[in-house]
Amino acid sequence: MPRTIGLLTALLSLCGADEAEDRWPLIFAAGEGDAAAVESLLAAGADVHQLSADGETALHVTAIKGDLRTAQLLLDAGAEVDARTPRGSTIFMTPAMWTVYHGHVELMELLLDAGADPSAADEHGKTLLEMSQEARQPEIEAMIRARLKATT
Repeated sequence: MPRTIGLLTALLSLCGADEAEDRWPLIFAAGEGDAAAVESLLAAGADVHQLSADGETALHVTAIKGDLRTAQLLLDAGAEVDARTPRGSTIFMTPAMWTVYHGHVELMELLLDAGADPSAADEHGKTLLEMSQEARQPEIEAMIRARLKATT
């Protein structure tokens, strides 16, 4: 598994939980899997494209947590399904890549249905398919293979 910086861990190490929640409330709520808070924040005009200090979106941290309702709310609000973290310590990852490593089969299906690129690769050229094999996620691997076959 690549070194991915979990937003909540990184934020809490840089500042207290209250400060992180105040600075990035949507990202924080998404990382907690708090769909009700995400829905409320979006309704109040929260920016679904906001980036954390590490370049993560709310959809990235939702991919770690695996909460389907939160992910659907973010996608419905226009979250970029293939948003990228910066190159470097977060290795240019998409939400789908984090979903693979955390084994969220249903969330992967949701992301692919929303248009996630099944051929996406990280900054080292490792593809979603290779990640699914490395992470020993046969259901996700089969899903990616099917999507890749459908696009050829």
